Amino acid sequence: MTVLTEASTNYFQNIIKVQKAHNREIRKVSFIKDPHSQNVLMVTCSHDSLKIWSVTGDTHDTMSLAEIQEVKGWRNGVQDFDITNDGKLAATVGVDSVLHQTTFMDDTRHTVDKTEKFDIGFMEIWFICIIPNQIVYATTSYSGSLVILDTTGKVIKTAPFNGVKQISALDCSPDGKSIAVANNEGIVTIVDSENLSSRFNFEAHALKVRAVSFSPDSKRILTGSDDKTVKLYEILNTKAEAVSTFCGHRNVVTAVQFDHSLDGQRFASCSNDSCVIIWSAQSAKPLHIFKDLHEGVISSICFSFDNQFLASVGEDRTICVSQVDNGSRKMEEKFEESARESELQSQMHDGSNDNIHQYPSDLFVSEHKEEKEVKNVEDELLGKAGKDVDAVSDEEKQS
Repeated sequence: MTVLTEASTNYFQNIIKVQKAHNREIRKVSFIKDPHSQNVLMVTCSHDSLKIWSVTGDTHDTMSLAEIQEVKGWRNGVQDFDITNDGKLAATVGVDSVLHQTTFMDDTRHTVDKTEKFDIGFMEIWFICIIPNQIVYATTSYSGSLVILDTTGKVIKTAPFNGVKQISALDCSPDGKSIAVANNEGIVTIVDSENLSSRFNFEAHALKVRAVSFSPDSKRILTGSDDKTVKLYEILNTKAEAVSTFCGHRNVVTAVQFDHSLDGQRFASCSNDSCVIIWSAQSAKPLHIFKDLHEGVISSICFSFDNQFLASVGEDRTICVSQVDNGSRKMEEKFEESARESELQSQMHDGSNDNIHQYPSDLFVSEHKEEKEVKNVEDELLGKAGKDVDAVSDEEKQS
């Protein structure tokens, strides 16, 4: 286990800031790594496009970013995004609920191989995460279900899930066995990814949970909430056990992520307060607070594979890369999983999947939930979609 001390944390610094990287708010950022060439790239997804960036240099004074690819295809803004670790498959969900699937070629420029659109109905795809080792998508449907889609857009599994319209965040565990479903009331439900049955739920916060993230070993989970705190829980067979609460943000927490070390002792969080905090899970104290990296809301963060750098993006359209380690944090290389993903991807059109309907054993929202509250959530999401459509129309008029 790595012992984190104040003396070992004088390397924190912002090293790259790319302003106006996109024309609109950047929603997600990810590092990807080709399992064969070992080339590292960065991917950013915004309301207007998806961009691929080359990452050169491995020290704070040599690292640089350069845009090498842009993918467009959605007009109404982005609701969610995910991409495989090897970067071969990306999924973008628009606010119109259309799933845009992009596959990339195995070359140095990460050239687009194919783009496809899947539209199974308005609000029928909401939130998205790629389940590791399976190359299928976990999503939610406003008709009242958790859904598994294959890469042809076919629904292969569904399970009724009470309170779907209250869902606020979704994440898949690295081992591909569990899905964390968070909601507006602070409840997190752990779902079996194989049959979509609920294993258990727990009250993580008193207010809305906006962010959830599993540890690299899939045994712990971070939750970030509107109560301005981050909490760490141990995932057991039938319950979650509280480990620590982390206080430091001055506004709602928008994203959380562990670094890639299996010891689970370091993670990052970001917030509407324009701050990124690097935390020690062991001491429950901040190792460093990056202030004013961005102007306004920070929407996404991601550690580099060697744990030395952290990328952050937000509504200011800026990409920031900060040094957060001096090389002491070890990382478990697991690119055999990426190779397995590639193998499964080649089999994804075999049509051998059957529809399986499973019912969750534990539903986290009471059946007596007032319709008024559910309607308010739906109106809020529809209103957001409408604003994004209006924004696109205004931009087209001005151009």
